[in-house]
Amino acid sequence: MRPDQEWLRDIQHNTDLVISFISSTNREEFLKDEMRSLAAAKAIENIGEAVKHISQELKARYPDVDWVGPARMRDRTALWILVRKLQYRLGHGHSGDTCVTETNCSNSGARV
Repeated sequence: MRPDQEWLRDIQHNTDLVISFISSTNREEFLKDEMRSLAAAKAIENIGEAVKHISQELKARYPDVDWVGPARMRDRTALWILVRKLQYRLGHGHSGDTCVTETNCSNSGARV
């Protein structure tokens, strides 16, 4: 099992990646840039995965840290990435569409 320090380094590294992916663009351009948005989503997924591996002892020492939120975000982000991949394979993935965050996909008529 990896030590907590390595998981914490992973969290810091992926946090830096997310910041670099989003800091040089606005929301609209970010959402249109599928490669950038998927890279940010993957980094968020990595953060949540690392949080899930932090020992209970370390979490107990820092009770003010939200250890649950990033893990939940990881699960939602992993689902978002899966939906994007499926849309792409089914021919419904349009650059910049918002199908993955809405119940109905206006671009394809598909339900997500």
